[in-house]
Amino acid sequence: MIYILLIIFTFLLILSAFFSGTETAYFHIRKHRDETPEKVKFILEHPRRLLVSLLTGNTIVNVAMASLAAYMTHQYAHEHRLSPSKLIFMEVIVISAVILIFGEILPKMAAIRKSELFAYRVYKPLKIMMTILYPIAQGFSTITNIIMKLIPFRKEKIFDSEEELKILTELGEEEGTLQEEES
Repeated sequence: MIYILLIIFTFLLILSAFFSGTETAYFHIRKHRDETPEKVKFILEHPRRLLVSLLTGNTIVNVAMASLAAYMTHQYAHEHRLSPSKLIFMEVIVISAVILIFGEILPKMAAIRKSELFAYRVYKPLKIMMTILYPIAQGFSTITNIIMKLIPFRKEKIFDSEEELKILTELGEEEGTLQEEES
């Protein structure tokens, strides 16, 4: 039984890495690349759907991993007549470290290094995951939109005045960082 649970846990950890790495790869491309494969561009045309789907999937997977680890720890404590509270504390630390290192940091670092390749390779599974998660993600997106409308956010002004923008544009021309036709 424990081996089956460990296999499930490993599968969930791989899914966590998939979601984390995919998020980083696609949004890194969006910010830093102009030439991307067409199928990757298709996904990038819907950034909100992409983000909400990835965050939904990653949250579900991480909660499932934590729950599975807690269950295994409780079973182990019961079978060996150990104090569950001490083991649960250790389990939280160990599982948090495992998820953070293998489910978050390493996949994100890999995705930043080779974002286009990463995005291209995960395209098919990503499309499948987005299709599966879309109804759930759409529900969360709707709730988020309602909350965002209720909370009064002010849009940040990039420049205090048109005069400030004009001065910065002229300064850019003088220093050669802007061409005259760009300003």
